Amino acid sequence: MMKISRLICLCFLICVALPLAAQQGDSFDKLIDIDGTQPVHLEFIDVDGRLTFSTWDKDQVEIHVRKETRVRDPKRAARLLEEIRIDLDTRGNSIRLEMIYPRIRGFVIGIHDTDRIDVTTEIRVPVRTDLRCRTEDGSIRGSGIQGKLDIKTEDGSIRLSRINGDIIAISEDGRVILEDVKGSVKAVCEDGDIILSGEITHLRLETEDGDIESVISSGSCMGGDWWIEAEDGDVDLSLPENFSADFYLKTDDGDIDSQLPITLRDIDSRSKLTGKLNQGGPMLTIKTEDGDITLRESRQ
Repeated sequence: MMKISRLICLCFLICVALPLAAQQGDSFDKLIDIDGTQPVHLEFIDVDGRLTFSTWDKDQVEIHVRKETRVRDPKRAARLLEEIRIDLDTRGNSIRLEMIYPRIRGFVIGIHDTDRIDVTTEIRVPVRTDLRCRTEDGSIRGSGIQGKLDIKTEDGSIRLSRINGDIIAISEDGRVILEDVKGSVKAVCEDGDIILSGEITHLRLETEDGDIESVISSGSCMGGDWWIEAEDGDVDLSLPENFSADFYLKTDDGDIDSQLPITLRDIDSRSKLTGKLNQGGPMLTIKTEDGDITLRESRQ
């Protein structure tokens, strides 16, 4: 017991004695002229960084990248900043931006990290922009775009607002929040909630471990079958008063509560039912293995 206590004390003294990491930063700024009569096609790739995008009324794309390192050795910190490469390729209205990181070796003693790199990217684009984004470890935020969005992050949240177009948003470990969107939506999470509001035409929402909350506004019209599935979570769906659809609702271990005037065709206890709302239409399927299903009227 005495040996263990001495070892703990020794580790603590080593941690305290280690110098604090020195933080250094650098920025990259670029303004790109584009043809305002055509949409912009932007591809963004980052292994370990955050992205925020917004729109403005200029025929230009503005890129701001902030690079920071936290390393004990100031010289090494400066060298790491230089080795973080920003690969920018522009061809007319097509822009490809990729962050390329140096290989670093580090370990943790107590609360001290040996090497840490942090990159944040902010982009402003014209409203008509198609965006393809891939990150491994970083959050994505954006608003205002009219176009096609194909966004995927392995470990981070996605939050989009006021998007008009076709949206694909996939997060393996993080929430997906889509606010006041319009058009076609596919949102997928392995571990996280999905929150959606807007005027929707095509819809597919899936999460393995999380809840789904969706508020469909008036003006929405099913352009095909809709699919909503939460393997381990609740589903809460709000629909406008004049919405028409056929329904298939199923929960393996939960209850179904509908506050909508659904005309039932078949019901199996409180865990499975089929029916139609108003005149009926394409099939709206809602499934959950371990959770409740709630249908209510939208106030939007």
